[in-house]
Amino acid sequence: MIPRPSNAAQRVAPVLALLLFAHTAIPRTASGVAIGVDCRRPFVFPGADANVVFLPFGYTPRGFSQAPLGDGARDLARVLQLDAMISLSSIGNIASIQLDGDGADPQCGPEPVFDALNGHGPADPPLERGKGLIEIWGLVTEDDEEVSIQTFLKFARRDASEDLKVTANQHDFVLSPSDQFISFSPRSMSPQDLAAIRRARVESAVLYERPDMTSHSTPIGGPANSPHAVSFQIQEVRPPWLHVTTITRGMPRDGWILAPSQNGRTLSDLMPELHLIRLIAAYLRDRVQADGGKAPSPFLLKVAETSLASFEKAAHGDEDTGALAIGQQLLGMMYERRAGANASASLRRAQDLFDRAADRLSASAIAQSNSAVSSLRGTPDAAASPIEPDIARRLERSVALDPSDSKRLDNLESFYRWSPGVANAAHLQNVQRIRARLPFAPLEDRSPQAPGNHLQQEPGLVAPVLKPPGPGAVDVNRASLEELEAVPGVTHEIAQRIVSGRPYRSWDDLARRLGVEPASLAKMKTALRIDRP
Repeated sequence: MIPRPSNAAQRVAPVLALLLFAHTAIPRTASGVAIGVDCRRPFVFPGADANVVFLPFGYTPRGFSQAPLGDGARDLARVLQLDAMISLSSIGNIASIQLDGDGADPQCGPEPVFDALNGHGPADPPLERGKGLIEIWGLVTEDDEEVSIQTFLKFARRDASEDLKVTANQHDFVLSPSDQFISFSPRSMSPQDLAAIRRARVESAVLYERPDMTSHSTPIGGPANSPHAVSFQIQEVRPPWLHVTTITRGMPRDGWILAPSQNGRTLSDLMPELHLIRLIAAYLRDRVQADGGKAPSPFLLKVAETSLASFEKAAHGDEDTGALAIGQQLLGMMYERRAGANASASLRRAQDLFDRAADRLSASAIAQSNSAVSSLRGTPDAAASPIEPDIARRLERSVALDPSDSKRLDNLESFYRWSPGVANAAHLQNVQRIRARLPFAPLEDRSPQAPGNHLQQEPGLVAPVLKPPGPGAVDVNRASLEELEAVPGVTHEIAQRIVSGRPYRSWDDLARRLGVEPASLAKMKTALRIDRP
């Protein structure tokens, strides 16, 4: 279960109620926007390479259970969604949908909506196979006029893996994002910020005759499922304006919508995760185009580069370590796909990005393996270079961190077969022994290879030490919020973050999503266990 609103009053009233009716034809438009869609009957734009779906935001007053959204929190959710939608429209062929409804309805949670849009529920239409989806939701905490918001994100392509297969010296390797779920650090909003957001929300709920706030304007929007709902298609993006064509009787045929801003600033200044959302949208479109046989787009690469730079500049340092690392990995994969055009420069940039991500995620098997594979591809004649033993050690460490990850084990085996100067038959036999011992269980106390001259050592990969959980331990993938809060070292905030990040497959996975080092979970391990999701 993932935190979600629990009261009908938490509905986020739409800024623009678009394409709400079941009988309204959904155009195969390159840039469509729909706001106020019933969360029990979600849909996507089937012609888009990626759809970005915003769920109603949950709300928790400090020290109390979930409750209705206050005005400040409600306006914040509205402007966040519209600001992101307009920003994403400039990427091209990216659609945005904002869902509205009763958060207490089990059909309206992140997991049911994600499943429905991927063809496993009441979505009409669902995603086409291979097309991308970004699902965004959040928890808002309000105390008088002070508001903080924590955003969560999940991305995927329907029936497609985000693994990227690469080749080095005729041997196959795999690069992957460390996670497809991101928990951003909470952002605080001052009373001045909230006042500016309220003004921005009012300004963006108007259809202007021209891209000029002094031109004639018509208010738009209303309650969800209003008979006066407005539908439109995006024709042009001229920041900060959006040129749209409406298809609703009683409204001007043509008009302009103003992007939200706060005294000259965009909402991205207050919530830098909007930059990363833009990067992920560019990445997904790049992968969809690759699947369709299209050449890499320099424009999408530039969007991803500038978005990552903006996020790195504005993010909350160590608190956003995981999000930064995943952004670096996705951009690195985009450069790897472009290695054919300018192999040397693209591979060097990819290697730098994967190395930086590995530094941030030192306990991530995927991050360590990515870094080693990228170094292998970015170094000419690596098989005869001094870095060869270092690559072997890093690949071995990635397997020691998570022996249950068969793809990282495949990378190690490919390297062993490629590099007889480092590996021998005993090394390959050791890989097979580990491959045969892949029961799903909590993995901890991984022992890296002993220090010393790598080439003179016997095969040193150590199988995982499996420690059973203590008696009465609760499963982090199924425990209630109350059960988690009863565990030593688990505060209310940590329990909420654990629930929001499910499912988990290992202690490293749990630590990464919480943004902490695995050692800091020591107090919890006697009272928690990790069962198969």
